[in-house]
Amino acid sequence: MIISIRISAGTTILLLGLAYRSWWGLLGLGPLLTGSLRYCPVNQILRIDKCQTAS
Repeated sequence: MIISIRISAGTTILLLGLAYRSWWGLLGLGPLLTGSLRYCPVNQILRIDKCQTAS
């Protein structure tokens, strides 16, 4: 679910940047890429492990 939120938020920010002809739209690439690649480097830096292990 968080992946779809990242992708939609990134797309929205990117499209708003294009609509308003602003460089701020490039900030949308971050959530868009991390959502589509399913990898977030911030999780590795903060040592957050979201992998589910079988018990």
